[in-house]
Amino acid sequence: MRKKLDCLLGFLILLLSFAAQAGEFCHNVSLLIRLGDKKSCYQGHAGVGLDDEYYDWGPSDDTKSDFFYYLLGDKGQPYEDIRMRSDFTRKDLATVDDIRRSLSGPLNICAAYEVRIRVNEEEAALLKYYWDFIYEKRPYFHIFKNQCTNIAFSSLKYAGLFNHGRVVLLPKTLLKKAQQELVSTCGKEKGQPAKIYQLKK
Repeated sequence: MRKKLDCLLGFLILLLSFAAQAGEFCHNVSLLIRLGDKKSCYQGHAGVGLDDEYYDWGPSDDTKSDFFYYLLGDKGQPYEDIRMRSDFTRKDLATVDDIRRSLSGPLNICAAYEVRIRVNEEEAALLKYYWDFIYEKRPYFHIFKNQCTNIAFSSLKYAGLFNHGRVVLLPKTLLKKAQQELVSTCGKEKGQPAKIYQLKK
């Protein structure tokens, strides 16, 4: 009789676990990285996707490529998110699919990756809050501080998805860190390592 009760209790706990997961609303988070693996790629780029929305940060003048421009810094703005657009309006911002197509398309000659996880509503809200703050305050772009890779890393850290680390400057460093540390925190994939997709070789 005791064994039957234990089995029944275990079965009920399993059902409750599945029910809890079914009622949990999860969000997709994508870390989209273009590596600086070729001369024309410079140091690459990194941005973050939350469900369909894409966020990133860069210099206000992307026609300049000299080191002193990036060393001295400049007014920052969303980068690929509003690239080729003359105005900065929320309705015109790029989607995650836009960036995926760009990174995997023929015009991109740089190696590119997507690191994808599933997160809970609280983490998604924190991630969105961080990027809304960045887009509103528009911090000064600087190669050693508020640049694409470190802002992307900091946003994920603010949401609790990275547990440690202070500054990450290179896309290849961020990719390695994401491969080692990012895990899904929601749904059936909870606790599983991030999924890695190579968008361009």
